Amino acid sequence: MNIDTNNLMQKARYTGKMIVVGVLVIVCWVTSLFVLGLVSEREGRQVEVSNQIAEEWGRPQLVAGPVLVVPFTSLERNPIGVLENTRKNLYILPKTLEIDNQISPELRKRGIFHTPVYRDVVHMSGTFIAPDLTELGITQGSLLVKEAELVVGLSDTRNIVAKEATWNDVAISLAPGSGPWSVNGMGIHAKLPSLSSLSSFWSATVKEQDFNLELSFTGSRGVSFLPLGDNTQITAGAPWPSPSFAGAYLPTSESLEEDNFTATWQISSLGRSYPSAWEGSVDGIKLNSGDYGNDYGGGLFAPTPTPTTRSLYVNPGSGQNYEQALASSAFGVDLFSSVTFYTLVSRTVKYAILFIALTFLAFYLFEVISGLRIHPFQYLLVGAGLVIFYLLLLSFSEHIGFGLSYLLSCIMTLGLITSYSASVLKARGRSWIIAGILTILYTYLYAVLQLENYALLFGTLFLFIALAAVMYVTRKLNWYGAEAGE
Repeated sequence: MNIDTNNLMQKARYTGKMIVVGVLVIVCWVTSLFVLGLVSEREGRQVEVSNQIAEEWGRPQLVAGPVLVVPFTSLERNPIGVLENTRKNLYILPKTLEIDNQISPELRKRGIFHTPVYRDVVHMSGTFIAPDLTELGITQGSLLVKEAELVVGLSDTRNIVAKEATWNDVAISLAPGSGPWSVNGMGIHAKLPSLSSLSSFWSATVKEQDFNLELSFTGSRGVSFLPLGDNTQITAGAPWPSPSFAGAYLPTSESLEEDNFTATWQISSLGRSYPSAWEGSVDGIKLNSGDYGNDYGGGLFAPTPTPTTRSLYVNPGSGQNYEQALASSAFGVDLFSSVTFYTLVSRTVKYAILFIALTFLAFYLFEVISGLRIHPFQYLLVGAGLVIFYLLLLSFSEHIGFGLSYLLSCIMTLGLITSYSASVLKARGRSWIIAGILTILYTYLYAVLQLENYALLFGTLFLFIALAAVMYVTRKLNWYGAEAGE
């Protein structure tokens, strides 16, 4: 049996080169993944700057109120069994609560980073009615109506302005602090002037007490509310293209346009786990806005841990036991940036393996078909050109936006690899084929990035078409030389 030494050497060379090219693909792909680490680092810096701006401008706001707090005294035994007067608070939530919330967003920058902040004008109106004192075990004579307060908890009161405040159409004066009911220890309160009216609150003829409050404040990222009324209606609107509705309740109706939105919530007290009135200690209700995140109830707004905080369903007469229920009922809207350029760059890097593999495959096929000899170092240089595209994209995006950065990075990368391929492949026509392949890939990738809901479908179809093209080009390729016909 005659052995064709040339055929054996050719087969060994092609097989060995195929293995080498495969290893180089993996090396270049792993190198591209380091760009993801850089993206993560830059994104972390963006979050850090956002937190700094939020700390100075205003935190994500939780509007918790208004609530009527009436102190009273109760005869109770102390720990050693002696009867003594104990001071407590009666917390009364509104019968009806309507809030109109007009948000004016803007972007604040620090260096190359920016974050959304807003100015908000909130108009609150509604009514209170007297709870049944008998069910609560409170006597009307024990109520200290002269010390009654209307309180509103707010996450950040540094830039708050009270534009209007009335109780039964009588102007009331708002003061800082809301000890018995606060968020992050902050809020506002008002003493109520109509004492005779408040005293008749519990008369045989129940009289509704009306209130109107209009507040202006600043905040960042989002604003949320508590559904404190037996019937709560909240409307929020802003010239912002991508709101994120989150929390315990989604809007009953919403209108989303290209550059603004309007949303309305209508919530009944039947859908929450705390009553319309309860007695609690003078320690009060303390909520904490926590860190800057997008979780409502599950972390963004949670009760401040205190030694007196107990389980929600243990001894429900204690106000502290409703803190978790109140926190969990928070809902609202974030000024959400649906897809940041960091997100887009991260998605782009994930397709690096496709670019590297198809480009290297094209070079390898030119070797097989045309008998060229391309050194592994030349493959590495081409791979480096493909990888540096992602660094260019990240760097430019921080200054001129993603779309223009993508175009500029593509032009630079295509120019670099095409000009180098003309020398490596010994013909301009072959280099134009490489340029065509990369142009198709970059165009396809940009299209996929714009199609969030159909990205997987279009990505799979493209891979199918790419595989079909490779199979078509190599269908008649004689991989074994003369032995193929034996």
